[in-house]
Amino acid sequence: MESKIHEKIFNSRKKNFIVTLLIGKKFLDEWKKYAAPLWKKYCIKNDIGLILIKDHLIKKSNPFWKKKLYGKKC
Repeated sequence: MESKIHEKIFNSRKKNFIVTLLIGKKFLDEWKKYAAPLWKKYCIKNDIGLILIKDHLIKKSNPFWKKKLYGKKC
């Protein structure tokens, strides 16, 4: 099941998944270039599914939408 918001890279028979948030072309391209090969190997070896979330889950117009704060120095 794929959509514009997420992409399922691998499925897991055990129903275990790693889910990562990569919003923006820059982050997605860098992940695919540097991290994806190792993540894919790990997932295959351990029978873990991999899902990429590529867009905001809640629209910016929603009153519950918040700007991401992780990865920023406080």
